Amino acid sequence: MAPGEDAFRIVIGRISRSGDNSLGRVGRVGRVARSHPSDDNGWHDISVYFGDRDSIKEEAFAQLGQDDIISNLMSLYHRSRSSSKKNDTIRNTATEAETKATDQMYFVDLAANDAISLSNTYKLEQLGWDGLCIEPNPMYWYRLSHRKCAVAGAFVGGKTDMQQVDVSLSNDVFGGIIGDGFDNKEDDEKKKETRFTVSIKSLFQKFNVPKRIDYFSLDVEGAEELIMKGFPFDDYTAYFMTIERPKPGLRKLLKDHDYHFVMQLVSWGETLWVHGNILKDLSLKDVKKNALETMGRTYRKDWNKITFADYGVDGDEEWPPSNWKDGY
Repeated sequence: MAPGEDAFRIVIGRISRSGDNSLGRVGRVGRVARSHPSDDNGWHDISVYFGDRDSIKEEAFAQLGQDDIISNLMSLYHRSRSSSKKNDTIRNTATEAETKATDQMYFVDLAANDAISLSNTYKLEQLGWDGLCIEPNPMYWYRLSHRKCAVAGAFVGGKTDMQQVDVSLSNDVFGGIIGDGFDNKEDDEKKKETRFTVSIKSLFQKFNVPKRIDYFSLDVEGAEELIMKGFPFDDYTAYFMTIERPKPGLRKLLKDHDYHFVMQLVSWGETLWVHGNILKDLSLKDVKKNALETMGRTYRKDWNKITFADYGVDGDEEWPPSNWKDGY
């Protein structure tokens, strides 16, 4: 087999299929070179041989059905827009052409962890979405190399690049940046390593991430606010976001940039947010109703009962729980 036919090129942190001429919306790549020199911005190429792409096929499931929730919400949004266009007697051909050109759905998954297990974006990719998975832990790179999306191997945070941080990589899905206010603490008895961060703006520019991100999954063990403080809100818009345990400062930051809290999805703090652009065609009530209906179908085929303790629901209480009906 010729070099590069079944390998991924990793740029720390980017993974791309070596030998491909392009990655669609995430930029151009070339042949794998015999050597892999670092560029001036701290990135470096490594080739990973992944072999048979079908070797990791297995049943996929997200943490809480986020993939199904987002897929259904985007379908609802597109139906609403189509209906609005049919009722509009004045056609703006330039706007229609622009909309058609951006019909490709795009996700950003930070941090991605495993390629399939507990992945919030794998099903979306199977539905034809393009996207970028960001995962700094090398233990996940082999399986992620089987994904069709681009993959970045980097720690993200702050408004500037090259910030030195201590990190934990030995505790699997719970790894991340170590520090006060993060899930990984200085006094935890775990192996500590040193890494450098890249700003989310630099990362988006590196991968030619489109200005419209349809879904942004953010779960980084307490470092969510650190990342979002550097988010280029003037340049990029995420239509839907799921964020784990956003602190008050992050909630305010999001609201100040026209993001609206929809609901908490589970007792440990996973939350759903929507941008104001979506609310031009859908009401907040419509968004929440659709998400609840999807969750009911995903976690209980019988809509009337659910026994998931994580939702704070006892026994056979009707779905959705009564404490979620306020403002519904």
